[in-house]
Amino acid sequence: MARGAAGHASDRVTLIGGARAAAEDRQAFTAARHAAFRSSELALGVDSDAELQNLMLLEQAYAANAKVIEAVDGLLQRLLEM
Repeated sequence: MARGAAGHASDRVTLIGGARAAAEDRQAFTAARHAAFRSSELALGVDSDAELQNLMLLEQAYAANAKVIEAVDGLLQRLLEM
C-alpha cells in the first residue's frame, strides 16, 4: 500500500510541476506580448513631454509677436498724430 501512495504522490508532483511549467510559459508569453505592445504604443503614441515643450515655445512666440504688434501699433498711432 505504501508503494501505491508513493506512486500517487509522484503523479501529483508531476502534475503540479507540469502545471507550474505551463503557468511560467504563459507568464513569459504574456510579459513578452506586453513588452511588444508597449514598444509599439510608444512608437506610435504621442510624446507628451515633447508636445508640452512645443506648446510652451509656441506660447512664448505668440507673446513675443503680440508685443511686436503692440509696439508697431503704437508707432503707427504716433505717426498718424503728426
